Amino acid sequence: MIEELFSIFIGFLLGAFSGFIPGIHSNTISAILMETNLDPTFLSFVIIAGLGSHTLISFVPAIFFGIPEDSTYISVLPGQRLVLEGKGLITIKLVIISCLLSVLISLILFPLVLYIFPISYNFISPYVVFILIFASVFMILSEKEIKKIIFASIIFILAGTLGYLTINAPIKEPLFPIFTGLFAFSTLIATLWAKPKIPKQVDKKIIFNFWDPLIAGIILGFVADLFPGIATPAQLAVFASPLLLKCPKKYLVFTSSIAVSHIVFAFASLETIGKARVGALSYVSQLITPSLNSLLPLLFAFTLSLCLSAILLLIVYKKLKKLFEINTQHLYIALLIYLSILVFIISGPLGIATLVAGTAIGSLPLFLGTKRVHVMGVIIIPTILLLI
Repeated sequence: MIEELFSIFIGFLLGAFSGFIPGIHSNTISAILMETNLDPTFLSFVIIAGLGSHTLISFVPAIFFGIPEDSTYISVLPGQRLVLEGKGLITIKLVIISCLLSVLISLILFPLVLYIFPISYNFISPYVVFILIFASVFMILSEKEIKKIIFASIIFILAGTLGYLTINAPIKEPLFPIFTGLFAFSTLIATLWAKPKIPKQVDKKIIFNFWDPLIAGIILGFVADLFPGIATPAQLAVFASPLLLKCPKKYLVFTSSIAVSHIVFAFASLETIGKARVGALSYVSQLITPSLNSLLPLLFAFTLSLCLSAILLLIVYKKLKKLFEINTQHLYIALLIYLSILVFIISGPLGIATLVAGTAIGSLPLFLGTKRVHVMGVIIIPTILLLI
């Protein structure tokens, strides 16, 4: 028991580190840990606990870092829009509450999900390809303007081509350089270019009355685990964006709820149909034999680490304002160098080539004014080709 608690604490610290530092995904930490010779059970607890703390804490840099110039205000994600209005600290409070409520409700529903998940999966599995194609078309058409629809289609196909070629190439941990380029590098470079200034952040009490987007997020978190390739909050949020984008707070509650619930229900997915819908669980399935007895303690580790992260954010809450008023240019440059070295060590020269290609494709939505969700063609297209 002491060893498990110690491993959870180590994972919590690692996840907090990766969560606070923009550009470092929890899968990055997992990939590095997989190269060690640690005890498989100990390592499993570390990876899942790291996922728990990273899930919540990563909202902080996602909200405060990479704030664009005033001219691109309209296209900003709702969380960043609130920061530009000086409401970043209020946003953090809202995310903490949403994540905690989401994990609580998801855990209550977990026994029911264990029962209905295989039934639901068996029912929709013959239609997965058609649903993925429909979802892809829906995401592209969500741009509405003809010019942007064309741009979105090009980005989607380019990302899918990169994903297919990389996954079938002799590259170790191929998804690491792909996602580092598509998301981390493109964001960091764009932020360096923009040189944004974060306005003074105000703080005030909030009353949580966003139950509709919270429950909707939990439901879609379950739906996400039924389909390969569309399990990210950003992708699912596309379907609700016409209703939620007018209220940034509702949008944040919705995406926070999906982010947490889809991980909780991914444990049920791994147990019932043998599909790990989360990167960390995919790594864990290589270390231990997935079963209800082995996964429930890990689910506890995830929940405990998430709760510890909420406590940590509440402790440093008042200092966040000063933390994100510092000049972050040097931090971004250091991260670019660090991630480049890490990609080379883990994935080699081909990984660097993939990183460069991913960065180029990941930068296109920022320059063309489309939603970044279209780069998820990197997963959707290979999945469709695999299922055909």
